[in-house]
Amino acid sequence: YYMKKIITCMALACVMALCCTAQESEQDLTAKYDAALLAAGTPAPDFKLVTPDGDTLTLKDFRGKYLVLDLWAIWCKDCIAALPHVEAAFERFRDKDVMFLGMSLDDNKDNWVKGIKDYRLEYLHGSGLKKWRRPDIATAYAIDWIPTIYIIDPQGKVVLGTISVDKAVKTLERITAGK
Repeated sequence: YYMKKIITCMALACVMALCCTAQESEQDLTAKYDAALLAAGTPAPDFKLVTPDGDTLTLKDFRGKYLVLDLWAIWCKDCIAALPHVEAAFERFRDKDVMFLGMSLDDNKDNWVKGIKDYRLEYLHGSGLKKWRRPDIATAYAIDWIPTIYIIDPQGKVVLGTISVDKAVKTLERITAGK
């Protein structure tokens, strides 16, 4: 009887330790990738993207407003999992002078446009339609993992670079407090 209790307690302790380790590992991974991104205060690199309709977008088009850059790709499972959270953030902050731009790192326009429609993404989207490790934008924005989110201030400087939608939302809450 006591041996069963001891074994059960040890098993429970092992499960708890594994859960805590997994949580710490996820936090460590987020911190690792966030640390490699452009630092706050850095001028955001300019970009030139094409919308699904063929219009051209550059960073200068968003001057005067906060801009959330959501770097993603339709083939990226982590990106797809984050899309509903990014869309919810867009809905929440769209009336507070915050613009959202989905920057696709896809190279297939049909798949990219289909993804925007399938996931009912209402915010603006653009792409260079190049492989994700090759676009100048991925290099300029120090992208080693997607999804990645940047928040750019109205003057074109980085406020935050992160792989965490929650962290981006907390920053947007702070920025838009009182608006």
